[in-house]
Amino acid sequence: MSIRKRKFFVKRGQGIVVGSFNGTKTAETNMEPGLKAALLEQISAVKKVKDFQVVLSAVEKAIKLIPDNIYLREYHVATLIGKLHDFEAGWIALGRFTRNAIERNSEDWLLAAMRQLFGSPYDYSCLPFAERFSMGKELSDRILTLCPQWDARSRALSYAAIAPYYHENGKNERAVELIEEALKLLEGESLADDVKQEWLAQLLQALEKYKG
Repeated sequence: MSIRKRKFFVKRGQGIVVGSFNGTKTAETNMEPGLKAALLEQISAVKKVKDFQVVLSAVEKAIKLIPDNIYLREYHVATLIGKLHDFEAGWIALGRFTRNAIERNSEDWLLAAMRQLFGSPYDYSCLPFAERFSMGKELSDRILTLCPQWDARSRALSYAAIAPYYHENGKNERAVELIEEALKLLEGESLADDVKQEWLAQLLQALEKYKG
């Protein structure tokens, strides 16, 4: 498991992305803290303009300086596919992000890539079907291999993240098993009540969908 852990709570389409991800020791940590903070603050300000071409330009410049920042990499894909509907460029960025995650073989990158491939409200019909599912399989296999090393909360998050892949792949029984296991793990965790109830609600909604 990585050294630094950051919490997040984000609802994204039908995906379940409540939990935490781990920051790794990367080139990002070698950047002067003030410069990194300034870059992220600049992007936050640009996002308020709602000119997503400007946002895209700012994000791509920041990625060149902080290539290992997962927030930037995910937002890059989300801007291309979700905001600009540039599926060709978005797929290239998503494919690169997924390959990087597989190469790193770390929890935070693998889960982030899986969420982008199967847990975001994109028009997935515009993405290459066979390639997307091939990458999903490799991500899922790697996550399940690493899962036994993780704590209960991370395992629950992982099962919730890969369940949509099995559901879309026509393997509903496996998707149901994963969500049920995530529910068991979550019930034994000490979390703020509002966070726990929100996550439980999302898991139960997914379970109903997969059973239906």
